[in-house]
Amino acid sequence: MFKNIISVVFEKKLSHKTLNMVIEFSKIFNRKNMFLSLIDSKIINSICETTGRKKKNVSEEQISKRFEELYEIEEYFKSNGLMINFDAKIFSGYEEMNSILSSYEPDIVIFCEPDENELKDIIKLNLEVPIMILKK
Repeated sequence: MFKNIISVVFEKKLSHKTLNMVIEFSKIFNRKNMFLSLIDSKIINSICETTGRKKKNVSEEQISKRFEELYEIEEYFKSNGLMINFDAKIFSGYEEMNSILSSYEPDIVIFCEPDENELKDIIKLNLEVPIMILKK
């Protein structure tokens, strides 16, 4: 049914409850999961404004930080006998988020623990696949 599962994470560390739910979903459909860490450009702009640092440096730092978090998720999945793919992307607004997600050609998108602002962007998405929202 679901061949290409995309799990979207934002800037917070996920709870074991959420990770276990994604693991169970992956096991039910016997599929490898793609974790995509989305970084809102507003966060990068805010860091630049408050620190005076260059956008390129802050962007690289944020992507590196997200990959470290994704490596932790990968290890958790490995400890449960599952493999994942992962990536990190910067987006500006829901249109770009929609474009990024669509480029992975998902059959379902799982949003993991979005906050209220992230939910506002998710609601505006025009994905042609089911979405699942996992709250903490």
